[in-house]
Amino acid sequence: MLNLDLEISNYCIMNKLKSILLFAAFACAISCEQPEPAPVPATKLEAPAITLESKTDSSFTISWEAVENAGCYSVDFMGDITDTESLEAGYSGLESGQTYEISVKAVPADLEKYTESDWTKFSVTLDTSATVEPEPDPEKYFDINIDFDEAAMMMYCSITPTDMEMYYYRETMTQAQVNELGGGSVEDAWQAALDNYYAIFGSSIWDHYITVGFDEWMADTTYEETEYVLAAGIDNELNRITPVEYATLETGEAPQSDNTFVIEVEDVTSSSAVVYVTPSNSDPFSLVLVESYDIEGYSEEELHDLLINVYTDYVYDGNLFNQAMYMTYPEGTLYPNTEHTVLVFGWNTVPNTKIFKKTFKTLPPTSSDDLTFEITAEVIDAWNLHGVFVPSDPDAQYFALAVADYEFEPYKDYPPQFIIDVCDNFGLPLSSYAEMFAQTGTYDHVFDNWNDGIIPETSYYIWAVGFTAEGDGGTFGNWQIYDEILTTPAE
Repeated sequence: MLNLDLEISNYCIMNKLKSILLFAAFACAISCEQPEPAPVPATKLEAPAITLESKTDSSFTISWEAVENAGCYSVDFMGDITDTESLEAGYSGLESGQTYEISVKAVPADLEKYTESDWTKFSVTLDTSATVEPEPDPEKYFDINIDFDEAAMMMYCSITPTDMEMYYYRETMTQAQVNELGGGSVEDAWQAALDNYYAIFGSSIWDHYITVGFDEWMADTTYEETEYVLAAGIDNELNRITPVEYATLETGEAPQSDNTFVIEVEDVTSSSAVVYVTPSNSDPFSLVLVESYDIEGYSEEELHDLLINVYTDYVYDGNLFNQAMYMTYPEGTLYPNTEHTVLVFGWNTVPNTKIFKKTFKTLPPTSSDDLTFEITAEVIDAWNLHGVFVPSDPDAQYFALAVADYEFEPYKDYPPQFIIDVCDNFGLPLSSYAEMFAQTGTYDHVFDNWNDGIIPETSYYIWAVGFTAEGDGGTFGNWQIYDEILTTPAE
């Protein structure tokens, strides 16, 4: 299975700052409590009027009139829904004499003033073609086979090339990966995957990803998935020398569970809470906790996709249950004075129940004016430092940093100025910076190269400073610098 994971570096702080600035602007816009006129009900768009433009024994084209105030149109053909700004749709390679249904609806450009139209359904019966001798199949280079073990949610794949001496690259992909890497083209997805592996592994790709002769393997899969096995021959310079051939597997819909859940949240503080979940039966389920604004406006379908695309690894990492349970989010886990939402859902490789929700809000942080710290720190290696920060008040906010000596030197008399200057450089309010980096409770952290810029043969100050947010700004409390300057060794 192709697995391309990306993480955002604090070296790339600008990307984080952009998303925070967008949220800060939005939060500011909605915070002004000005009386507004009563909302005007949204108007439903008119349904498109569909016309058959042409048809043959294997294709047809339809068109529809433009709908006033529509931004685009959704087209449903055989369960495959696509959005388009065009006023026509055409399909080919269809079965002679068969009747096909297609539906079109208008989607508004302004979602506040208008709502989607009803679907307009349209049926097309293709012409019946005369019997003709089928053309011979093009030359096949691979026999690709997929067997599906639904009980284990495992697929068993094998490839037998026609030329047992030919080198080839084979890959297993989901439909989402084919879309992401190749824009829906299997040829482009195959090429992008090969290029990515070569960029990472260089010539050692021959030892790990290039095959010759018969090959077989197995791979995990899930319900609601289209799996692809792709293969194409290559020469000694990794150039493709055959068409990309592939086989697909449709895993079908997940069996639904009638499990329901009672959710309770207790012991809420500024940065901690305990969530209790009681299921109605013993079917497997899981839960995730998110900040409410992250899922604001999400439909059930969008939450379903979010859980699959973002939280599948989390579910399988010890977060699958089949009886009443509780989840403790300890101090420092949650952000203060923030609305959080618990999502609880049945799970059978994908969510298989309604998604149940419970919302709660953490308490505001306490003042950091008199905050003190116990700090311990050590060098792990050339690229990593370890620090533990224990504040005197677990409900107060603070920043904990590792700053290179040459950067910290101008700020030794007043370290908070370092944070102020960082915010000024990016036009960032202190409150937004706190949303990204402020801590509460004990903070046990490894400062590394990827996130914190730690490099070999460099000396670092480890320090912490209390912070109390006030509007877009805030005030700093006490600061403490770890007694010892830590120096990383040579690599």
